[in-house]
Amino acid sequence: MLFYNVDHIEAALLPLTRKASSEFFLGSSNMCELFAHLENGDVGSAGKAALQAAGHFQIASGSFLGLAQTINNQYPWVNNAVKDVSFDEAARDASLSPDSQVVLSVVSDLLRFKLDGVLQSCANELGGFADRLQTTSARLGSPNVLLDVEYSEAHKLIADWRTLMTRGQFVSSACLMSARISSA
Repeated sequence: MLFYNVDHIEAALLPLTRKASSEFFLGSSNMCELFAHLENGDVGSAGKAALQAAGHFQIASGSFLGLAQTINNQYPWVNNAVKDVSFDEAARDASLSPDSQVVLSVVSDLLRFKLDGVLQSCANELGGFADRLQTTSARLGSPNVLLDVEYSEAHKLIADWRTLMTRGQFVSSACLMSARISSA
């Protein structure tokens, strides 16, 4: 699995992980629609796609929050499972640079806040991202759309989505590596 998949460590978390990560990818799909519609100048369709993306990211946010709470309440041992992983190797397994700012930030968070804290942070970030997409949708639905403003915001959304994706990809790789260590 590709995004924040902690079920590698505890199989009982698979349904929660699948729900959260699949909603993230559905929201990502709608973001691609948003950008395609912007490229074509179809602001009405772009606004609808932004609203759909916001809905999926909001569901993903709630799902990641539930996953963090489930780990904290029912599987607290999972919190420390990734601490023995080679973070450099986990980064390379996910085709990421071990020295990238995103990877270094996640490593710091994993060591300070444990896995449930990183998942909670993801939930918060996704909730804020969904709010921005709702605001974008509202602007695109107004009668005086300024495409230059929307293109600028689209570039910021892409950059922030890329960071969200990289964080999730790295955590998933670290969790998979942790599962390999514990089963060895």
